[in-house]
Amino acid sequence: LLRRKLGLSRPASHNANAVWFRIGRRLKIDEWSGKAAWKDWMPTEERWMSTVHLMGKGYWTWLIPLASESHSIGIVADDALHPYATLNRFDKAMAWLHKFEPQCAEVLESHRGELDDFLGLQHFSHSCAQMYSADRWALIGEAGVFTDPFYSPGSDFISIGNDIVSELITRERRGEDITHHAAFFSRMYLLLFNAFLKLYDGQYPIMGNAQVMTVKVAWDNACYWAISALLYFRRKYRDMAYMQQLEGLLTRFFFLHARMQHKLKQWNDTDQASYGYQQMSLLDMPYLHRIQGQLWDDIDDATLTMRLQENFAELERYAEVILQMAAGR
Repeated sequence: LLRRKLGLSRPASHNANAVWFRIGRRLKIDEWSGKAAWKDWMPTEERWMSTVHLMGKGYWTWLIPLASESHSIGIVADDALHPYATLNRFDKAMAWLHKFEPQCAEVLESHRGELDDFLGLQHFSHSCAQMYSADRWALIGEAGVFTDPFYSPGSDFISIGNDIVSELITRERRGEDITHHAAFFSRMYLLLFNAFLKLYDGQYPIMGNAQVMTVKVAWDNACYWAISALLYFRRKYRDMAYMQQLEGLLTRFFFLHARMQHKLKQWNDTDQASYGYQQMSLLDMPYLHRIQGQLWDDIDDATLTMRLQENFAELERYAEVILQMAAGR
């Protein structure tokens, strides 16, 4: 409401759409294959209890078990490759699944009569000119900006926004002039939003490439755990003085991140390899396992700054390894 009333709405370049529906039935993905390689991967047959993604060129689908005993099924797709008009009704979504995820569609066919509801959202990504004001208003979460549901970054932006607004309220109630804080936090938050947007904008075709997408997910999580999440775990997004002295490092980080998203897209565009049936867990990689585990470390500001600098240097080395992989070396 505020974004529209104050004329703050801005378009976002990422053009993707989503449809989702609920089926009043548990979908046991563990039963979808009798192959030993599949059964041995999780012999307890509990994979269905987690969110499952089925992915292809320009799209991903979700399967999420709900506490209501229903299952949520969603399709999120790049409009250039999978137009919204081909998905925006249940019958259309089912026809789309038969074409792109036929096994899932066959399972769902026997439960058509158990459809709970169906919803859709066209061009869900959006931006905003300003998030916080010294005039005592603020925008939180989707009220201001939204990137994409993949990786669930909306929760991160709500959390960061809550921290910032709490800081502004605390300072304003102490009688401080929060004009500079509100302006700085708005600018910082929107820079972070634009950096996150690069994870998705033009990147959906990569989802059809098993190797490049696996590398992309590993890279995206490395950036998240090494820099973005680490700052939140130490509650630094609300600390203007600290974030100001970090601007140089963050600028270099955002540049590296954007460059790597471009390189991953180029790799996908030129890759002609085919890939067999394999599996991978990100946390099987010692580097990723370590930087995720370090999020819990209780460290002071000086140690945090040193760790962020070390993590960025490691990301630069990791980027070079990825570029060598892309070049076939």
